[in-house]
Amino acid sequence: MAESGNCKAREVQLEPVTISLELFEGIRNEFRLKRRCYASDWMDGFSHLGGITGIIQAIFGGNPLTLSGQTGPVSILYIFVYRFARGTGIPFFPWLSWISIWAFLLHTIVAATNLCRYRNYITNFSSQIFELLVAFDFLT
Repeated sequence: MAESGNCKAREVQLEPVTISLELFEGIRNEFRLKRRCYASDWMDGFSHLGGITGIIQAIFGGNPLTLSGQTGPVSILYIFVYRFARGTGIPFFPWLSWISIWAFLLHTIVAATNLCRYRNYITNFSSQIFELLVAFDFLT
């Protein structure tokens, strides 16, 4: 694997999955395992043109969360939500706000309980369909 500054990717090994009911344990473990890589990741970001342009875009775009990557699926979601709201008479922005609030709550629950550790026990269909969507997004 490639070496990145003082951090060798092969040295960061994930521990086996253990069942625990401790909240945010997965996030703490992730930070503990990869904390020595964070500084070199930031330095690598500054050494690549994409990282620099992303930072400039975030600063001058007035939005620190400006994404420079695959926002196609999010745009498609907003288009469908807008069309559905317009067709049914639902106010778009309040509905989009509630969608965002529920997404935040569900993502927080998934992160707090580390539910991602169980993804190997279910089908890969969802991730494969998403990969197909991103591939078509790049083709069009």
